[in-house]
Amino acid sequence: KICLSRAQEGETRLSLKEKEGAHAKLIAATLGGPALEILFSAVFFTLYFLFPHNEICIALAVFGVFALSEAICELLPAEFAVGKTDGMVLSELFHKTGETEISLRLMQAQCIIEKEGIAKVPREILFDVPVVREDSLSFIELLRMRIEYCRATGDETVAAATRERLERIQ
Repeated sequence: KICLSRAQEGETRLSLKEKEGAHAKLIAATLGGPALEILFSAVFFTLYFLFPHNEICIALAVFGVFALSEAICELLPAEFAVGKTDGMVLSELFHKTGETEISLRLMQAQCIIEKEGIAKVPREILFDVPVVREDSLSFIELLRMRIEYCRATGDETVAAATRERLERIQ
């Protein structure tokens, strides 16, 4: 299951309840917004062509154009100062790259930690990750989780090196 919570205007936060099928669940959640916009535009255009033309039908047609154009814009892969489009998130999910992949791995690790403890997290979830900018919030959280993991598994050398790296970044 996926838990969605409202964060800020226009933003949805997502957390996983189960580790299995995480990529497919996140892809489905990401496609929800654009799919709804396409559905709205289809309904608006259908109503426009079904009923006699008046001010309401014209307004529906205009809303249909806006909804369709917004869906197309959401699906374009782009990253802005305020965040990523759904298209960019989907691209990273399909290619298993970028901050989206790291965020997904963090969510998977959190599912395991909640049920079994940090020592049971498979090492590859935290260490075999795509390369991203070190100053990204996802990467910083990954480093924090690596430190906890290394302490729990008795690897103090890697924990100390990771802690030093984290301190250099912050």
